[in-house]
Amino acid sequence: MTQSNGTDVHVRFEGSLVTFELLTQGAKSWVRECVDQESHNWLTKTILAVETRYADDISRGMQESGLTLS
Repeated sequence: MTQSNGTDVHVRFEGSLVTFELLTQGAKSWVRECVDQESHNWLTKTILAVETRYADDISRGMQESGLTLS
C-alpha cells in the first residue's frame, strides 16, 4: 500500500492552499471515498489542492485511516 519510503501522501503548504500528492492507490481511494471534491481542486491526476481551512481535517482523517503523510 505505501511506497518504499513509507509515504502515501506528500503534503505541501502553498500559501492559501495545501496540496496533497497522492502517491499510492490507498491514498487515491481514501480521497475518492472521503473528500468532497470538484474538478477544479485537482492540479493533476494525483495532486489535490484545498484551502488551508480544510487541510487539518483531511490530514487527520488520512492518518486515522492508516495513511502515512510527509
